[in-house]
Amino acid sequence: MNVEQEGGSIKLGPEVGQGKGNKVESVAIFDPHDAEEDHEALQSSLCVQQIRQLPGKHPLAYSHNRKHLLVEEFLNGSQLRGEWKLPATAMLPKANFKQIVEAVEHTRFPFSEIQFHPEKALFQNSAQQRTPHSFLLVLPSWYIATAVGLFARCSQSASRDEREK
Repeated sequence: MNVEQEGGSIKLGPEVGQGKGNKVESVAIFDPHDAEEDHEALQSSLCVQQIRQLPGKHPLAYSHNRKHLLVEEFLNGSQLRGEWKLPATAMLPKANFKQIVEAVEHTRFPFSEIQFHPEKALFQNSAQQRTPHSFLLVLPSWYIATAVGLFARCSQSASRDEREK
């Protein structure tokens, strides 16, 4: 689904809505004065709607459960290779040991992305063959990602736009 705000668009995968017919009605621009409300939402596991909407409320790019990107595909993409560094990869033994991208970091801007699933540790030694990806099990990832984003935006050492100088 695409959401347009301030002349741009945000592409959200179907997993963000967690079900048929769910959609994001609007995306708000981050207001530092609303940060207290966001922290309250993070502290309550009962605020499911607020948590679902929180990543989309901020201008920070947010992706969740992205598809595997092979290192080979990354290296073959001149725009990817020219703008992004590849600090971490992983091997997929079930896919003939193909190497996938686990983290990327922009070469000029303070953007980075990691593949991170803290909920998988809950099922690491269980008899279940696959980690369930229900919304409640994905919540820890959202809590952590959102908290890190909020802390980064409130940091005194946050990067500044060069045009503001």
